[in-house]
Amino acid sequence: MPFNVSDAVFLVSRGTDPRRIMEKLEESGMDWESLSEFMLSVASYCMSPGYGRRLDAAERVLRVMLEYSREKGDRKTESDCLKEMGRLFLERGRMSDAIEFYSEAARIGEELRDDRGQSLVHSEIGEILWLMGDLEGALRHTRRSYEILLNVEREAVLEDLVRMGTILFELRRYEEAYRRYQEALRIAEKLEDFEIQCVCLWESGSALKRMGRLEEALESLLGAAAVKRGVSDTLGEALCRVEAGNVLLLLGRTEEALEQFNTALRLSKKGGEQFGIAVALFHIGVSKIILGNDKGVVEAFERSMRIFRKRLSYNWLAVALNTYLYYLFSVGERARAEEISKEASGIVVDDRLDEMVERSRVIHEKIEELRRILKAGRVGEF
Repeated sequence: MPFNVSDAVFLVSRGTDPRRIMEKLEESGMDWESLSEFMLSVASYCMSPGYGRRLDAAERVLRVMLEYSREKGDRKTESDCLKEMGRLFLERGRMSDAIEFYSEAARIGEELRDDRGQSLVHSEIGEILWLMGDLEGALRHTRRSYEILLNVEREAVLEDLVRMGTILFELRRYEEAYRRYQEALRIAEKLEDFEIQCVCLWESGSALKRMGRLEEALESLLGAAAVKRGVSDTLGEALCRVEAGNVLLLLGRTEEALEQFNTALRLSKKGGEQFGIAVALFHIGVSKIILGNDKGVVEAFERSMRIFRKRLSYNWLAVALNTYLYYLFSVGERARAEEISKEASGIVVDDRLDEMVERSRVIHEKIEELRRILKAGRVGEF
């Protein structure tokens, strides 16, 4: 063979026509099947961060491969090229173009009765539509991927089930979301996939909470905390306990909620997790409002907000500021309330999905939930 994949990547990146590379490989005796696999590997390597994400080079290779595969009537290679084109345009942020390539690949997959290939592209389309905000379209394609995989391997549907649950939750179809999470949970338990188990228990708890089934929500969230404890994820356990504490607040069991928040604080301090410390302190402050411990409220809120500011956790800072503002007005602390109000109005909520930061929509819902909690505790005129 005249050169390896790395050599070919270098050549196409420097402008060599992929056809010339293919001609050299054919002259060396390589058959079409091996040649197509080789060139698809070249395109994939071109897209790899380790090779500098040479997307233009990858596109040149893939377009040539598409042309050749169509001339030869090789539908499988054509489908593989289309999938890679979908991935390439997704890398470029051109979502609509990516969907077109994936959709064409799905049609070929159906023709070839390639269940796994069909499922893959429907799942990819579902994720893209979800990111684009087309929840109904995302649900339709993710469900299609799920239905196809059921015929192949039931345990392979785990990712699709979790995504369907998430989409249904965002559509406020909480009962359906809960059922999907429970189905995913059973598979995750069988596979001993602790990360997915925790996701399903957490999200099941969130759905149950929205459905008003608070005792069940509490059980699910404490189950998530137990899973996190089992894998020594102290921050994860702390955040699960905070959410369980919120449910206890909704149930009017403030002292028990405070126990969960204090446990979360101890765990976070033990693990040196500043984010967990701040979230726990903030919720301790909420509990202190309901219990009428004014000194405790001020200390907990001020400490939590200092950490949020230092970490640039602006979404959580927005929640803390708005909740603290309600409290300050209720106790007549007008001067400090004015300062907090000014700071709160200047925050631009980050709408990106970071590891520990919720979407701004969820943050606003969190503020409303805390207002309901405080109203239930008859604190001020919130």
